This record gives sequence, structure tokens and C-alpha cells, in this order.
Amino acid sequence: ESLAGIARTGLGFTESLFERERYEEVLHIAADIAAAAQALRRSITSRSGTGDAGGTWKVRADENGKVTEAGVGVQEDAAGFEGGAADALVTEWMRSVGRGVAGYVTPKVAVGAVVGNDAGEILLIQRADSGIWLYPTGWADIGYSASEVVVKEVKEETGILVEPVRLIAV
Repeated sequence: ESLAGIARTGLGFTESLFERERYEEVLHIAADIAAAAQALRRSITSRSGTGDAGGTWKVRADENGKVTEAGVGVQEDAAGFEGGAADALVTEWMRSVGRGVAGYVTPKVAVGAVVGNDAGEILLIQRADSGIWLYPTGWADIGYSASEVVVKEVKEETGILVEPVRLIAV
């Protein structure tokens, strides 16, 4: 889900055709991974009911490296998972892509960092999008805590490495 989120966010923000193609490819790879994981879960679940949850994990791929079958103790005549499962995921994920901020794949949680020094000064940056002076801010990315995002945003926007001390507000 994190990989798909990164791809959908990229699709929402990029203006470059080349980058759109790369993000779409990443989205397809994420769907292949999700479909293979789903097939493995089904295989493990079906075998655990028989008392035979062990066995050899097998994955089959076509000549392009796309997973075509996955499971525990896959038999030579096993049908594997439907190739359409990954395609359905891509279709569902693509529907969620919007433009700009609407395309940012997150619960729309933003963070801001109030960074001070020993002289009692507060760090402000001039926003590239509006020209307004403000403390460093940014959208929270999927899979990262608020403190991790704060550290990342301050580093990206100022080059300064910070250590969060406390949460001020939610």
C-alpha cells in the first residue's frame, strides 16, 4: 500500500509525461506485489485448514517477470491467481488520483515544525508556492510518523537536521 501511495501521489503532482509513465509502472508493480501477497494468503489459509500449513513457497513469473502464480506447495496444475486481480487494483488506485493537493495520497495530515535556537529566535522560511514567511510545513507521507515527517520537512526545506522535542497540537 505504501508503494502504491507513493505512485499515486506522484501521479497527482507531476506535469511530466515521462514521470507519469514511471509512476504508472510503479503502480502496476505495487499491484502485482499486492496480488501475489493475496494469493499467498489464500494459499496459506486454505492449507492451514487441512493441518498442512507448511510446505515450499513457490512463485511463478512470466518472461517479463510478472508474477503469474504464487502459493505454498503450488502443484504443477494449480491455477494460480487471476491475472485480473492486479489490473483491478491498478484501476481502483488510478481512480483515487487527483491533481495537486487533492492527489496527495494521505489522510491529508499536515505537520509544522516550530524550530527555535538558544537566542529565542524561531526559524521561518519563505514558501516557494506563495511567498509567505512561515515555519517549515508539509504533508504527512504514508508509513511515516509525525515526528519523522517533521524531521524530513525541515531537512528538505532548510538543510537543518532537527530533533523533535514535543508535540504542540493536533
